Amino acid sequence: MRAYPIPWDERGPMTEVLERKLKALKMWADPIKYFYVVPVHNPTGRVMSMERRKHLMELATDFDFQVIEDDIYGFFTYDSPPELSLKSMDKEGRVFYISSFSKIISPGLRIGFIAYEGREIEKLASIKGEINHQVSTLDQLIVGEMLGRGIVDSIIENSRLLYKKKRNITVDSIEEYFPSTTGCTYPEGGFFALCRGEGLNSSSLAVEAMRRGVRILPGEKFFFSAESGKNSFRLSFSYPTEEELVEGIKVLGSLLKEVK
Repeated sequence: MRAYPIPWDERGPMTEVLERKLKALKMWADPIKYFYVVPVHNPTGRVMSMERRKHLMELATDFDFQVIEDDIYGFFTYDSPPELSLKSMDKEGRVFYISSFSKIISPGLRIGFIAYEGREIEKLASIKGEINHQVSTLDQLIVGEMLGRGIVDSIIENSRLLYKKKRNITVDSIEEYFPSTTGCTYPEGGFFALCRGEGLNSSSLAVEAMRRGVRILPGEKFFFSAESGKNSFRLSFSYPTEEELVEGIKVLGSLLKEVK
């Protein structure tokens, strides 16, 4: 199996780059079968624009491939209502829609779901059975009851307000405490921001940050080529309290000034 990376910008995966790649692969008689996308992106927090979503679905039709839409953070956008999912735009049964209640209700509630109309869903169910025969019956009953009572919708709305406030605190604190040589993405959705610094070694930075009580994730874990993300790191604002966010970013800012 071969995989090909497609770059992102502020509007999501660059579908014009994807189109050129698809044309080249078609000429080589090596068409792709699946395109995997996280519309509310981890680790950048960027949200795939509606223009790019439409273009991707057009390409899926023109080049006959399926889309795996990993929409685990899709319920959490902060500056505008959530965009229509790719699945909701799917008229040909091309989109596997994947999400999870663990990001909505509770991290310990390990219940995900897939929406798809094709026969491949039977194969996926069979593979799931080989890996893990059954998800907790109690957890499934809890989720079913919460869905039936409309509690999940209320949780999503309240959580969106909470995370938006934390996002704003994160952005403001980065602006106040980080050196100008370190730039971070603006999280339009999700729980993360990706930061980069010229000449930065994020693995070494993560070790020293941990010594000072702050945890970050080295950026190379998120890149097709580890070398590409060596000078970047991910910040998460979902779990810490508001006070911890400010203090943690302040500590990181001091550390970043030292390493420069």
